[in-house]
Amino acid sequence: MFARNTFECNRTSKAHYLLLKGQLQGMEFYLLGVYGPNKSDPLFWRTLTTLCSSYQDYPLILVGNLNTVADMSLDRSGPILSSSHEGRDLQALMDSLDLVDTWRTLHLTERDYTHTSRAHGTHSHIDYILTSPAIFSSIDAVEHGPLEISDHTMLFLDLTPPNQLFLRHPWRFPAYLYRDKDFYLKASR
Repeated sequence: MFARNTFECNRTSKAHYLLLKGQLQGMEFYLLGVYGPNKSDPLFWRTLTTLCSSYQDYPLILVGNLNTVADMSLDRSGPILSSSHEGRDLQALMDSLDLVDTWRTLHLTERDYTHTSRAHGTHSHIDYILTSPAIFSSIDAVEHGPLEISDHTMLFLDLTPPNQLFLRHPWRFPAYLYRDKDFYLKASR
């Protein structure tokens, strides 16, 4: 799935990233995993934009904890401590690279969070899956997982590669359930 010759890893004192070049069902793409700094850092956003700009020969999937909210009113609950400069930087990154915030685009007004801070009494949406439009058109769903082990939830991405779109079939009710008496009783209540 991932080419051995395209692997790049960088760690600074404030941010980390891992870049892989992959192929899924014949579609080549870059997968960039990012951990953003906890504090405002304009250099991080400039570096990330430059990095992503240098890998535009294939579609991009950028995933990770960017440690910022895009929209303070939708992506954060609890006391708002300050405005989000990084939110503007995140939007500038998405605009300059034509990236789509997959979860927010599919859940326009939903308030759901990927991070819980018990110390601050807040919930925030700071973990992202950003994609190029070529990949976004293949996405079936993006969902938050449960908050179980960490103070972050996982984001799940379900996609069908473009060359497989014609293979999709409409959903049908499973025929075996018609014969399942327990199911029939529960459904008829």
